[in-house]
Amino acid sequence: MAMNLGSVTGLWDVGSSMFLPLYLGSAVVLLVAAVVHRHRLLAGRSSVPGSAVTAQQAAYLTGGGRLAIYASLAALHVGGCVAVAPASGGRLVVTGALPAGATALDVAIHQAAGLGWPADRLGEHDRVAAELAMLRTGLERAGLLPTDRVRWTIRGWAHLMQVVVIVGVFWFFTQSSDGGFHLLLPIIALSTAVTILLRRPKTWRTRAGDRALANLRAGQAHLDPAQNPSWRVYGPGGAAMGVGVFGSGALWAADPGFASDCGIPNQLDSSSTSGGGPGGGTCAGSSTGSSSCGSSSCGSSSSSSSCGSSG
Repeated sequence: MAMNLGSVTGLWDVGSSMFLPLYLGSAVVLLVAAVVHRHRLLAGRSSVPGSAVTAQQAAYLTGGGRLAIYASLAALHVGGCVAVAPASGGRLVVTGALPAGATALDVAIHQAAGLGWPADRLGEHDRVAAELAMLRTGLERAGLLPTDRVRWTIRGWAHLMQVVVIVGVFWFFTQSSDGGFHLLLPIIALSTAVTILLRRPKTWRTRAGDRALANLRAGQAHLDPAQNPSWRVYGPGGAAMGVGVFGSGALWAADPGFASDCGIPNQLDSSSTSGGGPGGGTCAGSSTGSSSCGSSSCGSSSSSSSCGSSG
């Protein structure tokens, strides 16, 4: 056993003139490869214009599944389809029938409202969760959101760089006679890996998703809450798009009573997302219903139809 340990120690006991160039060169090559690959993975597609993105798709890109729900709620409420029951803790009630042009998510939320679901728990409703999953899948196919495989690959690069850092730290502690420089190297490698690879992006949108959303915001500037848009003028479609593009603050600005009764947080947008994607809206997939973005290109349906009045 002593001879085996001695042999291992002898192989590991190399001077800085041999180990440091090999280690540093390998670390730089791996780091550059990781950064370049990450950049390419998050590129998305450049052929999706902002005009092809619907209100609920924009909401998912901006704030994930929760904001997509709020965009649908805004359209349904402005159209007279749903409301919050008084003193009910945010439970929804149906106040009107859905029109023929309602999206699959609108239908699911309207169904949940008919069962008295609270607005802040709509994401737990099976059909709503399924439609959110369909919405996300469509955005992934359109290249506006990264797939799970892309996110796993990026994390894999991060874990690989962690191993590189651990090797450097371990070598320092076994070869610490030269002091400071050996300590500096793993610290720099560790800081670089953490800063570039281990820190999750502010959003998990692709750059194509960022561009599409930026173009959409520029084209829908009249719906900015700072412009005090009238949802009576722009209707359910404008309400959904305003929330989808500018966050839940648009709903608070237009109808603070409804937003408060629903328990909707003020200004939910991409800066408040969490989890594997925007808003953490990753739900189990389902074949129930159809999504407004269920194909490789973004769908054209939106929440622009007004609801019928209650009979």
